[in-house]
Amino acid sequence: MPHRCSHNKIKVDKITGMDTYAKTIKTLKEINEKIDKRWVAVRVNFDNRTLRDIEEIIDDIDFLDRRKTYGSSDISSDTAIMKGVKS
Repeated sequence: MPHRCSHNKIKVDKITGMDTYAKTIKTLKEINEKIDKRWVAVRVNFDNRTLRDIEEIIDDIDFLDRRKTYGSSDISSDTAIMKGVKS
């Protein structure tokens, strides 16, 4: 997954060397599953190289309840249509 490698190069866990992309996804899953009254804002920083992987990133966060997630309607309409996202 090129997006995971890019993320891990930019956001480095200097203490444990942990995969920070996996840690971020795991944390989002835990919030989604364990906290009922919550709103989550997801921001994706991208450049031309990582933008090519946006569909994979969307797939990685597809478990999020879009009714409780800011940013789900911010996905470009073309990508939203391709992925079947309902805003």
